[in-house]
Amino acid sequence: MNVYTPQYIRDVNGDGVPDVLLAHGGDPMRESGEPVTLSGELVILSGKYGGVLRWVKVPDHMETYFSPQLYRQSTDTLAVLFGTGGETHGGALWWIDLEDLLRGHMSKAKKLYSDPFKGIMTPPALADINQDGVEDIVIPAFNSTVVAIDGDTLQQLWKTTFTGSESYNTPAVGYYNNDDVPDFMVRYAHGPGFPVYYDSVTTILDGKTGKMLLDKPVRDSIGVQSSPLAVSVEGFGNDLFLYWVADCEDHEGQGGVFTFAEDTNVHQQSRSDVCRLRFNTRGFTKLMVSGRRTPHPGITVYDSRQRQKVEHSAWVNTTMEAIEFVKKHQQYLEDYLDHQSHRGAHQRPKNAGRKTVHHNLASRPAYTHTKGYNSDIRHSAPSYPKQNGRQKQNGRSYGRHYSNINNNGRYAEKSTGRNGFGSFSTSPSQNRNSEQYNLDKKNYGDFENLFRDYTNRNGAQYDSDKQRNKWYQNYLPVGGSQNTDRFTKKERNTYSGSKNHNPNAGYSVPSQRERLLGRKNLGQRIGRQAATRREKRHMSPHDDNGIQRLLSTGTLAPPLLNPSLPAYNNGIDLVFATYWIFPAKTEALLPEDQACVRQLMMNTSMRNDRYGKYYGLDDHAFRHAVTDECLARGGRHPPEGGTFQDAKEYNPYDLKMGQLTVYRLRLKCTCPDAGLTGGKECGSILPFHKQGWAAYMGTRGTSHFKPRKPW
Repeated sequence: MNVYTPQYIRDVNGDGVPDVLLAHGGDPMRESGEPVTLSGELVILSGKYGGVLRWVKVPDHMETYFSPQLYRQSTDTLAVLFGTGGETHGGALWWIDLEDLLRGHMSKAKKLYSDPFKGIMTPPALADINQDGVEDIVIPAFNSTVVAIDGDTLQQLWKTTFTGSESYNTPAVGYYNNDDVPDFMVRYAHGPGFPVYYDSVTTILDGKTGKMLLDKPVRDSIGVQSSPLAVSVEGFGNDLFLYWVADCEDHEGQGGVFTFAEDTNVHQQSRSDVCRLRFNTRGFTKLMVSGRRTPHPGITVYDSRQRQKVEHSAWVNTTMEAIEFVKKHQQYLEDYLDHQSHRGAHQRPKNAGRKTVHHNLASRPAYTHTKGYNSDIRHSAPSYPKQNGRQKQNGRSYGRHYSNINNNGRYAEKSTGRNGFGSFSTSPSQNRNSEQYNLDKKNYGDFENLFRDYTNRNGAQYDSDKQRNKWYQNYLPVGGSQNTDRFTKKERNTYSGSKNHNPNAGYSVPSQRERLLGRKNLGQRIGRQAATRREKRHMSPHDDNGIQRLLSTGTLAPPLLNPSLPAYNNGIDLVFATYWIFPAKTEALLPEDQACVRQLMMNTSMRNDRYGKYYGLDDHAFRHAVTDECLARGGRHPPEGGTFQDAKEYNPYDLKMGQLTVYRLRLKCTCPDAGLTGGKECGSILPFHKQGWAAYMGTRGTSHFKPRKPW
């Protein structure tokens, strides 16, 4: 269910309480070109008890991700603005009289602006820019364009285009130049589409004309999705804009084309450490304050490189917490074991002298791409391969494994467990995007040995392979009289681990089982193993400090000082949050890497050399192998160590969390004495109740800019 920022409206049902208008998004999983089955709706809720008073489908029957807005026209009509469409689907900005909406007369809605390729998703800024006394509509369309529309006549005032870009950012509104018409800070990112952007630009548009007021826009190499803010200062042309920059060290503002390696889904792309992948350097973020009288590109308020110690000081090893929780609450043990048992097929016994029943399960949904080789995060739709005439293979595994020649192409069968989640592995893997991960045991411990078997309430021996996987039934006796030593573990032969590659190598049942059978008490065993790791609980993460993601806009706030103090009226507080996450393990290809891959793929003799390292690989595995080689040549191969979190694999007992940090800073302005000539005075920051755009969607979250009267 997708619900977006609501707005209060008048009391519709006469119970004395204002009611609520909101948008309910339609089908975010629909692929580009597919027919719409779940269109967006505008919903009226009772403000008193939350019940639905009315819902009406949007007029074009598209999805909606737009927070509806209300404003009043010169005729006293209370108008509703709403948008339709998505990142890869066309849509429009619509206008309707609130009274018509309440009656369900959606046919009376008017289309103000439309785009056949991408939708209208970002809330506008409502500000009077033609000085007719009615707020106008300044909206950043997702597809490269900022449009200003007269709020009274509904005619277009101006339009500014940033070719080949996209924007999730609502503009910030403030007085940047000398006139009394508010101006707008906007952000647009260039690239093929979310989450792959080559760079982003930040600039300020003249409210009268839509022309850029900055001679040189601010450019960064990553881009952010958080919207800017404005700090209102006495006089016109003195306002300050607060905005975020995300960049790569030694490559600030550098663009450049890149693409992710094959089979990297949109969730992995969105969690990638793009600075390391592109430039072999670290990423950082800055919060800047910029005005007409500050040096370009502004003054740094926050720099993540200076805050690393603080932002990692309270990190908690949540995986270890989950282990200790299960140790104390054994009723969750079976569920824990169930999640831990979802291993790939390369770890399943192939021929162990026992009866094994395989269920031919459907392949796990793959994430489809709806914009070339990229997609947006809302449109990761399940896609199942068509069945061919060949018999299904039982050796399923997630991702690519060079040791399994049955992984034929993109839609090789994949192992699925309960709920379709992925698996866990402590064995080596050359799969860049596999759902088997090598955890950093310094921080996370050895899951494979923590809960191997245990005795249930009835005294029966619990075999993790037999009981936990409901779709993969093993008939292996586990009583004390059984000899399990006949099951021996074979080392899996991987592409990088052996020159004599054997594509048929695999695993049989681990011989550890017998050593673990007959342990007296589960709690004692867990306690012994966990005790040696308890001291690691608050260690810093072993991932080069994680990666930051900037989504939160932040807000201005009244100072915490006593209002009677003189300093109270010469500053304002700024509250914002930062957080870091563990990255996904991905690979990115620069143009030279792609040229290298194409060249090697054309060299078919490499695959026909029976003594060569590529012998026996199918097209899919061969492409991955040469991709690894080309990345290694360029020095951008993924590191062997580190901790990674992949959105494809969900295990509630192994969620590797980062850390959230909330800041409250004090902003003050001072003027050099040399500049105060000719009767000039130093403008003070206005108090919070006079701030024009202090938070996301304006000071009150309604998208209305609060103007100032001429002095």
